[in-house]
This record gives sequence, C-alpha cells and structure tokens, in this order.
Amino acid sequence: MVEAGLGIAVLPASASAAYAGSDRFVRIPLSEPWGERQLLIYAPYKVPRLRAVAALIEALKHPVD
Repeated sequence: MVEAGLGIAVLPASASAAYAGSDRFVRIPLSEPWGERQLLIYAPYKVPRLRAVAALIEALKHPVD
C-alpha cells in the first residue's frame, strides 16, 4: 500500500535502508517513546553452551553505539 501511495509503514532502520536514496519514499526517524521496543535473545538451553552461541549473546548484550 505504501508503494501505491495509499499508506505508511513503520520499519526498523535496518529494513528502511533498502529504500535509502529513493525519491519515492521519505524516511522520518521516530523519537517518540512509543517507538521504542524491547528486544529479547532466545537461545537453546544447553549446559555447557556452545562457545559461539555464548559469544554472540555477549556481543548482543553489549552493542557498540
């Protein structure tokens, strides 16, 4: 519907990057509290946890700004 000019879309920044540079769409960043979201990490429960999985979880818990 957005492409047809009949609507709007709320997308993560990573998904909206595909439309960057297009003159058909405008990106407007959200700075309202309702635009924030909580992200969760789910991983299989295994003891011991695979080192690669543990490393990924640690990297995601401490993102680089």
